Amino acid sequence: MIGAIVIDVVVVLAICALGALILFLVIKKPSRLELFSLSFPLGAGALTWSLFILGWIGIPFRLEIVFFVWFISISIIIALVRRNQISGQEKRSLEIISKIRKVTGLEKVLFAILLIIFFISIFISIGRSYTAYDAVAMWAPKGYGIAIEESLWGARWGGHGFSYPLNIHFLIGIFKLASDDILPGSKIIFTLFFISLIAGVAAFLNRRGVEPRITALAAVILATVPTLFVHSTIGYANLPMGVYLVLGVIWGIDGIYRESKASQVLSGLLLGFAAWTIIEGVLFVFIAVLAIVYAKTISRRGRIYFIHWFLPIIVIGGIWLIFYKLYAASSSSAMGATRLLFDSILHGEWDFPALRLIFGYARRNIFDPHTWGFIYPLGILITLLGWKYLLPKKDHYVFSIFLVMISTGLLAIGLIYLRSFVIPGLYDLLKRGFPRYFISPSIFYFLVVILIGGKLISEFSKNDIEEPAK
Repeated sequence: MIGAIVIDVVVVLAICALGALILFLVIKKPSRLELFSLSFPLGAGALTWSLFILGWIGIPFRLEIVFFVWFISISIIIALVRRNQISGQEKRSLEIISKIRKVTGLEKVLFAILLIIFFISIFISIGRSYTAYDAVAMWAPKGYGIAIEESLWGARWGGHGFSYPLNIHFLIGIFKLASDDILPGSKIIFTLFFISLIAGVAAFLNRRGVEPRITALAAVILATVPTLFVHSTIGYANLPMGVYLVLGVIWGIDGIYRESKASQVLSGLLLGFAAWTIIEGVLFVFIAVLAIVYAKTISRRGRIYFIHWFLPIIVIGGIWLIFYKLYAASSSSAMGATRLLFDSILHGEWDFPALRLIFGYARRNIFDPHTWGFIYPLGILITLLGWKYLLPKKDHYVFSIFLVMISTGLLAIGLIYLRSFVIPGLYDLLKRGFPRYFISPSIFYFLVVILIGGKLISEFSKNDIEEPAK
């Protein structure tokens, strides 16, 4: 058991090392929070996608092949970093440079709380992951199937055939190859994505100049949102996809408004890996990109470097879609539901009772503290107080994220409506599926609320300082 733990830790560190080098290759001087946030998601996505391509052309999935791919990737990236051979490696202008300051006692307490939350998540995850239906039916069996058969085609184990991208499956398979997943170490994959999300949100708020104590408090609040915490322990891929999407969106918005090629490359990689993680990821990426482009057009700020941003998305997501079209689309339940939906639209038939039930359930669910904590009740109050910051001319960052939140929220509702065509029992479907579909929109809304809240606090503080002068 001790040996398996050591091996699993080495696997995690190896993946993080690969991701950290990719980050150094794209972004010249990432902050510590950015390293904590992006190392695992980038390393995991790059390694599994490479193994997928090799598996597709017939190379077996074995431990020595995994090590060879990792070693070659590390070697190439180190050489590129040394030679400084990437066009997007301009001097870092993303960081808001501040004076070195002493960490306050409150921040230390909040950081300690975060560590406790993360350790609890790991502990629960090891005992609980792969017990819920989808994890048992799809994610774990396919990962073990790929490892046991030493082949990409082992993904036919479990349900849904090859209908789902294989990012998480290959990750699970790597742990199976390395330590036989005795611990099982693969269960901490989801906690690592959870940690990446919290660190990524904190890093973004730092870049936006949010006061450090507010950033630390926001990180703790986000980490205690029930749905997010639960999904860090149950072995579903919705949280990893949401992490890729959220990080990809905020780096994309940063890259556009700061006119940074490097940040747009990083965003493209993350959004590509979102499409590589779950079947709905392609749609979420598409709608998020449309929202960002529309927001940029309305605000008339920034610049999009189309090749730098779109090429990684197209290559990573596009190759997966080709595989999906060849081996899964004809038998996919998603494609069957889509055909039924379009047939109903063409015949002018809408299931209005289903739509009323979905919107009614959504209205009740977002205010349920056992599901989303107090993101929506307090968030709506803060949003109403700072509504002017939703305007594009007032704060284009808030405006852009708000548009992405609305777009992805409507898409989530549309996907549930779509699934109602092939899955009986809409109310049961809502109870099972609504919270996980709403992970990304809820995180985007949380970012909007914190950014607006930071602005309001700055306003009040400024007024308090100016009042005596009057």
